[in-house]
Amino acid sequence: MKREEEKSKKKKNIILIIAFFIVTVGIFGIPKLIASFNDSEDESDFEGLSTNHLYRREAIKKEDGWYYFIENMEYELIATKEIVNDYYLNGCNLKYETLDYVYGTIRDIDGTLLYTTPIVPPSLVSSSRSVDGTKTEREEAREINDLFDRHLFDKRKITENDLSEIEFKNFKREEVVTLWNMVQDDKYIKDSEWGPYYHLNVCNFKKENKDKNYWQVGVLSDYGFPREVVIDYVDENGKYLSDKVANNEATEEEKKIYNNIQEMGNYIVDNVTFNIKDKYKDLANDDFYAPLFSILENLESVKE
Repeated sequence: MKREEEKSKKKKNIILIIAFFIVTVGIFGIPKLIASFNDSEDESDFEGLSTNHLYRREAIKKEDGWYYFIENMEYELIATKEIVNDYYLNGCNLKYETLDYVYGTIRDIDGTLLYTTPIVPPSLVSSSRSVDGTKTEREEAREINDLFDRHLFDKRKITENDLSEIEFKNFKREEVVTLWNMVQDDKYIKDSEWGPYYHLNVCNFKKENKDKNYWQVGVLSDYGFPREVVIDYVDENGKYLSDKVANNEATEEEKKIYNNIQEMGNYIVDNVTFNIKDKYKDLANDDFYAPLFSILENLESVKE
């Protein structure tokens, strides 16, 4: 009896490890997963399979905090010298810490659902949202990525006709085409060319540990470079400062705060640094902004 219980525990541990692996790929994409392998003590696991890794990614901003992106990794298989190109569509939300329709599922060995776990930040490939109930964003993203996996149009620009076998419900066909073609116009970067924040995941979300009146920062990282930095403040009623400004509900003081954080976000991207205390000394010494600078210092701490 005891031996059977131990076997059951081992099976569940294996399932949890596999589930974590799947969710990691879903959230962070192939290149970031490879980077995590390269950061391990034994780099031979992946290095022994491939070499000459090249990366590129393009993103578009969507509504209500969502960013969609396609990433491409090119590498050479050591055994066969074959050049492989992997393409991957995903997206994340930099406005909300969690969304109730975005979650990972953990199942037992027999397929029984054990529990669901929130994805932070929310990820497209973990989304159960559906515009008409026929298929979820997760399912449609899988269809698109399956098409990419077949390498039907490697390294060339495409048209909407190239995606004709997919019935688009949740995504716009033209946006996927636009993203793909944007990637084709990109230059590859090498491992040695990653930015100083290469320990950052592709999608990042940090906030104060409070339920109201808190600062939050969302970051879309592009191979170690902050590509998008979305700073927001949520008041005692759960209203986002960005929404107040967009809906013309912000006071003059709130508009000033919004302009400050917009400028700060742009400065971080343009200067590739979260260490902006010297640039914004007055704000850094203001008690209201102090928690925001603590979050930025936390992000800066991953710099290599």
